[in-house]
Amino acid sequence: MAERLPPSAPPLPPRARPRPRGWPAWALTWLSILAATVATALMMARLSAEGARAAVEAALADQLVAQAGQADAALRELPVEVLVAMGGDRSAADLSARLDALGAGGGLRGAALLGPDGLVVGNGGRWLPGAAEQDLIDQALAGRPVAGPLYRDRSGELYGTAYHALTGHPGFVVAVEGSAATLGAIDALERDQRRAAVASAALAALLGAVLAALVSGPLSRLGRELSAARPGTPPDAIGEYAVREVRQVAAAARQLLAAIQERDAELQENHRREVERLNRMAAEIAHEVGNPLNAVSLSVERLATMDDVQRRARVVARLREQLAELSTIVDRLRDLTRPLSPDRAMVDLAELVAVVGEEVPGLTVQMEGLDGLRIVTDRAMVAEIIRNLALNAAQAGARRLDVEVASLQPGLLVLSLRDDGPGIPEDQAEQVFSWFHTTRATGSGLGLPHARRVAQALGGRLELVELRPATFLLSLPTS
Repeated sequence: MAERLPPSAPPLPPRARPRPRGWPAWALTWLSILAATVATALMMARLSAEGARAAVEAALADQLVAQAGQADAALRELPVEVLVAMGGDRSAADLSARLDALGAGGGLRGAALLGPDGLVVGNGGRWLPGAAEQDLIDQALAGRPVAGPLYRDRSGELYGTAYHALTGHPGFVVAVEGSAATLGAIDALERDQRRAAVASAALAALLGAVLAALVSGPLSRLGRELSAARPGTPPDAIGEYAVREVRQVAAAARQLLAAIQERDAELQENHRREVERLNRMAAEIAHEVGNPLNAVSLSVERLATMDDVQRRARVVARLREQLAELSTIVDRLRDLTRPLSPDRAMVDLAELVAVVGEEVPGLTVQMEGLDGLRIVTDRAMVAEIIRNLALNAAQAGARRLDVEVASLQPGLLVLSLRDDGPGIPEDQAEQVFSWFHTTRATGSGLGLPHARRVAQALGGRLELVELRPATFLLSLPTS
């Protein structure tokens, strides 16, 4: 009966708990080779013996049938019915002597003539297999020579029989019995093959032990090298091996370590770039917020020294403008950090573009191919993208914005947005989607980067495809 630890007994520490141990590689290899060799040897011995036995049995049956046919050829000219009807010792003796001569000449154990009503001529007047092989005798009477199954006599010797109808003498069958001693040699051969299989197994055990040592040694060494590998381990820490399979595993391990090194280097580079981007963004945010703050500070200082009421009113108004500008920048910065979760519904794109166009003064929005076009998307987020592009075009001096369907495929809509403004300078093309990049004194550099971020949140894409006139492609999933 199993004993339980008392409740107060502390559990074993993790390192003290026994770990299951598997079979060593050399033992598994050796056992596999030995088992495969023994099974193969025994199977080959059995198949060889069985094949030889089947071939000998078939040849023996064919030989006995042929000898029965030869006896038929020798007896068919005799007046068998007359000799049997005459009876007498002399007639039976002559016929029996003829049968015995045929048996002796063919190396048979015996030959007999089987007649109606159980008549047996020759072979001492007896034919022991007849009762058990009546069905074979009937087949022979029907004109089909046939060989019987092998059987053993009281001494254990193997014998076989064959039957052939006596041509021209209805009701009579020639029966022959031959020895199957050759099969005894087959049995001996099978025993010898089993002994050879055991010897082969012993030799295989020895060779398997040698091969197991040759394979398990490098495997154990490779296992130690892999166990010692840590992040940053160079690929050449895994050695070279002569055994092909072990060499392949070692090469794969080196490739894996090289891939890990490459990934780590890539992660470090990405981290460095991200830190640089954050530093640059922090500096740009400080610059964007710092300018209004400096203006506010100057206005406050001037306000403290002014006695003229009208001048103080103008400074206060300017101060409100500067605070409003600062509030706008803070709101835009807040938009950069808020999560974007699309709320999808059916949206009429023509109606949406028309509404956004009315929000941008001085800009005419022309549509082509949008009539009746409805997709499942987030209306507010798509409106935000188009609004940013429209405001950007208007602030650059454009008077017209053309919104067209560039491509419509199952599951994907591509809109082209092209304005008639001065375009984008070539040296600015790579930076249009960079945060805080702007060419206007009053710009924040947040509109286009935020528009691209919104497009990606929708599962789409926003890209600049032409500088003059400025042309953007907006790709949106339709469902």
